[in-house]
Amino acid sequence: MNPTNKDKTKIAWRIGELVLGILALIYFLGYPRNTLSDFIVLTSLCVLLMLSYTKIGLIKPLAKPFSKADNYLILVTLLLFITAWTYGMLNEKLNGSTAVKSILITVGYFYYAFIQHFLAQRYLSLRLFAAIEKSGFVFQYGLSQKTIAALLTGLIFGVLHIPYPGLILPSMVGGFLYSYYFLTTGRLWLLVSSHALVSSAVIFWCLDDNPFTELMVLF
Repeated sequence: MNPTNKDKTKIAWRIGELVLGILALIYFLGYPRNTLSDFIVLTSLCVLLMLSYTKIGLIKPLAKPFSKADNYLILVTLLLFITAWTYGMLNEKLNGSTAVKSILITVGYFYYAFIQHFLAQRYLSLRLFAAIEKSGFVFQYGLSQKTIAALLTGLIFGVLHIPYPGLILPSMVGGFLYSYYFLTTGRLWLLVSSHALVSSAVIFWCLDDNPFTELMVLF
């Protein structure tokens, strides 16, 4: 049976998706990255994904009503955010100038967190979950398909942070938790807010090697 024009178009989009994915991996693992280049590359990937989202077979999940998971996420986010600022104060890093810079970094990080999670959740998590669901794979130890997809997302998310060694393990754990939260709730905005608040504060106040150094001149 000869493929129809629709089938050919679908195949073309899948090939384009594969090529783009390979180029993205080359960038993340081979290119001498910094935060500024990540802003540019991730934004470009998000735009391309938004233009082709339905064409590559992805469907945005419907958000479920608020649950205990949302309350826990909000509580943990606030605790970690406050703890990071407290750490900065106890280590005598907190003053008027650094406080303003930290707030500006947090505001900017909301966009950075959005483009990361749009790619990590609205694309990678859903793509992995769809592939696992389609294959009918069932893990013998009782893990759900959503849990498996979240674990794989966390692993990949950690690998992509290799240029920032101190963030690899936290990125794996956070990538798994954020992915599982998204796959079970369908909610992206709260996840993005949590990541922006926690990561920006912890990176600014708690890490000696600040990956936002190249952006600090803007503030």
